Amino acid sequence: MGGFVSTGTNPDDHFFGVFDGHGEFGAQCSQFVKRKLCENLLRNSKFRGDPVEACHAAFLATNSQLHADVLDDSMSGTTAITVLVRGRTIYVANSGDSRAVIAERRGKEIVAVDLSIDQTPFRSDELERVKMCGARVLTLDQIEGLKDPDVQCWGTEEGDDGDPPRLWVPNGMYPGTAFTRSIGDSIAETIGVVANPEIVVFELTQDHPFFVLASDGVFEFLSSQSVVEMVWKISFIVVWLAFLLSQLYSYAKACIFFVSFFVVGICFYVCTKQVGGKVIISFQWQSRSGAINVSYCVSLMFRIRIGN
Repeated sequence: MGGFVSTGTNPDDHFFGVFDGHGEFGAQCSQFVKRKLCENLLRNSKFRGDPVEACHAAFLATNSQLHADVLDDSMSGTTAITVLVRGRTIYVANSGDSRAVIAERRGKEIVAVDLSIDQTPFRSDELERVKMCGARVLTLDQIEGLKDPDVQCWGTEEGDDGDPPRLWVPNGMYPGTAFTRSIGDSIAETIGVVANPEIVVFELTQDHPFFVLASDGVFEFLSSQSVVEMVWKISFIVVWLAFLLSQLYSYAKACIFFVSFFVVGICFYVCTKQVGGKVIISFQWQSRSGAINVSYCVSLMFRIRIGN
């Protein structure tokens, strides 16, 4: 579940998010968080003066609201990766194993720079933290007796063989989460799966053409660099498309219209709308890769302003 909103309080403020639900009620949890998190951020008294504190408080408030809601989040929840863009400063808040990546020009090359670090038991700091909260950390093979439960049998996340370390309560075979932070998951919260986000502040320059937010379903199979290179190649089409839509807009004088088309198996969705006398173009693409036999979706938004 992804989203983009203009906050309405300042034309230079924009909020992006990807919410990856899990468990029986994961879809409902992600919808709940998508709606409430932005509301809580905007209502926070420190939103203008201290965005870092406001983002942190919004995550915790949303988590408490989900616990209090009639929606059962005992074994369901959602990870959340968000970006608040304020002028040339971006605030990245992450709770879970989704990821934010920004493209950076370095000479003739385009390089991926991670703006978040996946919160999983592969990280030694997260591993020790959840153990201190009482979690057992074992792979499924260890749980099933195929490997020694007393010996750490996993390596790095990049070298994962499909059986990652998971979190379990001390005397039970649940919840089995492969992440160490999320919103919801009230049972997992008792063993250290918290909603507290890690927040990164980053200054944009002309060498940062775009950023990507995506769930672990993308980065499980594609590196950050691969994703950035894919989007970079596509971005040239976006520039052409923006020009085309600006011409259409000048003739049609329509406030909102949609265009979708296919290029080499990639589906593009473009929406333009008039805001304050300017045209803002939002762009999204989806791709299905048969090479790895996995469907994946990357959502990104280009803001291109046409006018004065």
